[in-house]
Amino acid sequence: MAPKRAVVSFETISRILPIVDLAIILGSSILAVFGVVKLYPVYVPASLSSLYGLGLIAGGLYVFRMRDLDFYEPYMVRRLRVEFRLIIETWTVSAIVVLSLVYLFKFDYLDVRRAFVAFGVLAPTLLILWRAAAKRLLRYAAARHAIGRGNAIVIGEASEFAAPGSDDILETIGITGVTRFALAGDRDGPLTEEDRKTVAAAVAFSQANGVDEALIMAGWGNAARLTQLRSALRILPIAVRLLPDRQIRTLTAFSEGGPSQLLQIEQQRAPLTDGELLAKRIFDVVLSSVALVILAVPMLLVAILVRLGSPGPAIFRQQRIGFNRRPFTIYKFRTMSVQEDGAAVQQARAGDSRVTPIGRILRATSFDELPQLFNVLICDMSLVGPRPHALVHDQEFEVELAEYAYRRRVKPGITGWAQCKGRRGPTPTADHV
Repeated sequence: MAPKRAVVSFETISRILPIVDLAIILGSSILAVFGVVKLYPVYVPASLSSLYGLGLIAGGLYVFRMRDLDFYEPYMVRRLRVEFRLIIETWTVSAIVVLSLVYLFKFDYLDVRRAFVAFGVLAPTLLILWRAAAKRLLRYAAARHAIGRGNAIVIGEASEFAAPGSDDILETIGITGVTRFALAGDRDGPLTEEDRKTVAAAVAFSQANGVDEALIMAGWGNAARLTQLRSALRILPIAVRLLPDRQIRTLTAFSEGGPSQLLQIEQQRAPLTDGELLAKRIFDVVLSSVALVILAVPMLLVAILVRLGSPGPAIFRQQRIGFNRRPFTIYKFRTMSVQEDGAAVQQARAGDSRVTPIGRILRATSFDELPQLFNVLICDMSLVGPRPHALVHDQEFEVELAEYAYRRRVKPGITGWAQCKGRRGPTPTADHV
């Protein structure tokens, strides 16, 4: 059964919380000014509006300090207790800095002082109320798997799964409803044949279900086993983290609720962060869309010439392996009189009689690759990435090259590093990949 994917991750919540705090503080400054204007409408100096800027400064100081204190980390937010003292102390320091600016720039009008006092009381009150409400809301959402890190798998030793505290540590870092893969072998020895099959099953499960994270719960004293696990999981384009074993949990007094980030060792990060993936996707969509608009007429003319030049369709389709071993259909202008796919694909060679006259021109100019812009739009490919090969050649290279499968940690591309280095055309041996 696939792990239940949370609607929102704890990492996203950790980014949203400081933004809300900043908005509350800035909103408090606006409300304070509005209240003074309503109560004392006779005289309102223009400098009163400067409190908006001071509110922004106070908000920035407060948020930056709270981030240093892990105030927005999941383990802090999930605690039942509201951090009254921490909020008051941090806000007091921020308010003192802002108050110093008030007198430094001579904003000592009576109405400014009144607005500042209202601001100084309103902001921490709203911050405390929001923190209490956020804790209740997040606990409610986490209990229903609306937030968390449910799209993860856990690979570990059966003894670690059964040890006290194993469920608690998953709960602390926001892991709920995950799929576990238990290793049956002795924790003091290397992976057994049965263990390797279990790890292979975990890898296949991750690829089939779009898992975003893999966690390892194994004894830290067995370096050989940890190395084997790390090597086996390198093929996956996801983060891999090592959680503390039962002995480490005892030494770190985990039961007292230490910082969750200190209890995880990152053995592998995802190739791209969420922000990098978004930026790359925007880049792909914008440039491929613009290119298709500009090249629409030339591509239509080429399609007509391909149809007229030889029997067969204008577009050649072939199965390829893409990101995380997901198969997809690649599109190209047909340049040959044959349309090979599957288990028997013979690469084109210099002077190949199967290449059509128009096909030679298209291959020489790489114009035959342009229909792959549609592959980019439908998210099968990227503009830049490792070139995908035919299935049969993919299988051959995977046997010959130990790290060949790592190229599937990112989307295949229309062009890649090999093409930038002048490596175009057939790949008769592994040296040409």
